[in-house]
Amino acid sequence: MTPNPQRQRLEGLFARGRISRGQFLAGLAACGLSAAAIEMLAGCEAALPDESEAVAAYLCLIVLDGFRPDYLKLAEMPAFQELVQRGTFYERAWVGQIESETPTGHATISTGSLPRHDGVIGFEWRDPVTRREVLDGWEQGATLGRLGREIERTHVNSIPQAIKRSDPSAVVVTASSEKVYAADAMSAHAADYVLYHRLSEGAIIPSALPGRLPSPDVLTKPALTRQLPLQSFTDWDDVSTELALEAFSAYRPKALMLNLPGTDYYGHMFGGPASPGVMSTVVSGQDRNIGRVVDAYRKAGILDQTLFVVTADHGMVPNHHEVGPDSIEAAVDGAGASYLFHTGGTAKYIYLLDRDRKRASYVAREVARLPGVVSAYYRAGANHYERAAPIHDSALDDAFRHLLGTFSGPSAPDVVAPYRESTIGTSYPQRYGNHGGLSWGAQAIPLLFAGPGVSQGVRSKMSARCVDIAPTVLRLLGLPSTGMDGVVLSDAISGPTRDEVTGQAGLEVSLHKHQEALIGQSEMEQQEDRMRGIRRLPMSPLRP
Repeated sequence: MTPNPQRQRLEGLFARGRISRGQFLAGLAACGLSAAAIEMLAGCEAALPDESEAVAAYLCLIVLDGFRPDYLKLAEMPAFQELVQRGTFYERAWVGQIESETPTGHATISTGSLPRHDGVIGFEWRDPVTRREVLDGWEQGATLGRLGREIERTHVNSIPQAIKRSDPSAVVVTASSEKVYAADAMSAHAADYVLYHRLSEGAIIPSALPGRLPSPDVLTKPALTRQLPLQSFTDWDDVSTELALEAFSAYRPKALMLNLPGTDYYGHMFGGPASPGVMSTVVSGQDRNIGRVVDAYRKAGILDQTLFVVTADHGMVPNHHEVGPDSIEAAVDGAGASYLFHTGGTAKYIYLLDRDRKRASYVAREVARLPGVVSAYYRAGANHYERAAPIHDSALDDAFRHLLGTFSGPSAPDVVAPYRESTIGTSYPQRYGNHGGLSWGAQAIPLLFAGPGVSQGVRSKMSARCVDIAPTVLRLLGLPSTGMDGVVLSDAISGPTRDEVTGQAGLEVSLHKHQEALIGQSEMEQQEDRMRGIRRLPMSPLRP
């Protein structure tokens, strides 16, 4: 074996006990060693984890909705940072799929399946049989549990399903306040209780999905009801947390999966990173609520038995540029086509009335000419897209094609147009934020694991995706992740198997290249905006 300074350094650190076995194996894989070489150096097991390894008895998964990684710099986050110190933090985590939306992200976080397999590709999509628009990702569908049933129909695995198969008596709770579709998607129609807040007579009232109702006392605490308008930028997250803690107190769930919606709610309203004053208040409140949840597990005496996961479902970009709906509709008309509907926040997803490949290519070429559009792709078959216009960077084209492949299928749109960074599809005179697309601002997210069996004090450069969360969670719970699209993030595991190490290593190079292309494009476009002095009029609200 050829001497390698990095490998020799890893061997020395491992021999002196300075790094864990999991970190050692992940490091060897990152050095490009084959599975056979890793096995020879480390003697790692071929397939199964060591039965003596620590396994978490409980899961607490917290999704910070629309949370960009650079928000971590807006405020002190002691509760979050304590978990980082106790576990593994992914500095290059990303959504890794489209659409980068709340229903899609939460479905994938729970199922470990890509949108093309779990059936949830956005807030809306086209039914391939009736050819009508399906709106099940919005409140009207989610309050009836349609997102969870959509996932159930695809027969994909999920965290709630795996837990219930292993122990039918185990309790699984999903919760939000403002985002019922987040709670429904995470449930995968298998959670025992799916909790959220509904609007009623000038107030937000704690509620649950039909058939997923907890005992009445869980929903009747006065503190769970808030009058509108809300008085603080932290209120949405406060009531999410209070609702979750009521369920925790009542049921001691095996899995608590909690959505904190504040960063998304106010990121839309005030432009996310364009309004750091507002967002720093929201972020501080989210950290306080993370601390409240962790403290509840501590007081219950099960902190050391609990796997904590904190992540986001998507990012957020400001509206330095717009591609308005009128421009899109004019482009469709100019191509001699008609649309059924079009959607998307930081990319455009167009569903045509006539699913003709040639007509779709004409539409894509027209849309690609619009200012703010990087390129455009059209459906050229059941499961793939072709580019309709030149693009300056083949690596960026590869990254776009990779993301398109995550949702391609019979329900997918006929034309997809990625927008440049800081570009949204709606016109606002003031600061506003959105997401949904392929740009790095919408794709970058935080991700950490902490608890039994997790490598401690690790800051990983792995391009971890939403789809990798569920397999990693189930591995740390000692449960199989059969049929999932994601991989076990082996550098988060204190004692990974050889297959887990090589599974992660096999993806690392290609995913890193895709990220580099997206990051490079984002940095170039943001630099152009700075040079041109582009900004929106600020807003300085005193309260929500």
